[in-house]
Amino acid sequence: MVNYTSRDYDKIEDKFFKQSISGINRLLNKLGIPHTIVEILPQEFLSYKEETKIMDLGGLIDDEECAINLEFKSNYPSMEEIRNTLEYAFYLSSKTGKKVYSYIISTVNSKKTGYQIEWHNDDIYYIPLYTFKEFDAEETRSRIQTTLDNDGDILDEDLSDISVLTFMKSKKEPKELLIDSIKLINQINMNNSKGITIDDINSVKSLLILLTKKFTDTDEERAELIGMIKMEGGMLDSTIQILKEMGVNEQRDKLIREGEIEGIKKGKIEGKLEEKITTAKNLLKIGLPIKQISEVTKMDIEEIKTLKENNKSY
Repeated sequence: MVNYTSRDYDKIEDKFFKQSISGINRLLNKLGIPHTIVEILPQEFLSYKEETKIMDLGGLIDDEECAINLEFKSNYPSMEEIRNTLEYAFYLSSKTGKKVYSYIISTVNSKKTGYQIEWHNDDIYYIPLYTFKEFDAEETRSRIQTTLDNDGDILDEDLSDISVLTFMKSKKEPKELLIDSIKLINQINMNNSKGITIDDINSVKSLLILLTKKFTDTDEERAELIGMIKMEGGMLDSTIQILKEMGVNEQRDKLIREGEIEGIKKGKIEGKLEEKITTAKNLLKIGLPIKQISEVTKMDIEEIKTLKENNKSY
């Protein structure tokens, strides 16, 4: 696993923010928010108390007169967080000269539809609250997984659902749903789904990387999830070798082109195949279907199922 510092995280987010625009727009479309982001704005600003605050996302939208701010929450926002959102909106407005719309997107199942807060000259700033609790996460995950298992066509709507799976109704914790999302998008990546481009996949992965900041408790957890999203390190090293053994050169070259393999270049593809059991665990971790793992490793399907049952994180 790669050890990321706070500065590394900043670099990762800077890199993936631009790639995430289409993924974020899918999310807005799913929510019915009538905006399309065309440019990402700075997240960091100085509050009235001269404190540096870092918000989730600000962007210019296709309406020339407006900008937008999205905040992702795994709980009910505190009054301080609401006020930070207001101050950020004021900052974006002063920076761009545009009206700013703010939205809170939360995993909580709330009947509340938004928050009102007073600001300049007793004006009221309204911040709508959106959730995806009308959608069932397990039904959504199962539908997409079935499509993948049957080699069906993945649609843009499916990518939208994967992008927001973390916010849907579920007995699972948001972090577990985020892992489910990662596994699904990795399978789509490996399967070369018709009509889905590398840019489509990267837009979803980029949004998932942004969400790791909100739904992990430690830097170590976040680093592990980022590694899964980027498919980096030993897992991909092993996968590349396996694909080569299978003769799937197109898949192998695709992975190399995408730059999703940490420190791996074409000259490093040659090498010993990992032990079967380690390979199977690695492939389970990045979300490869059991049937495909069996074909790759020549292990019995029941053996792989046992590995998966013995480690629920797979």
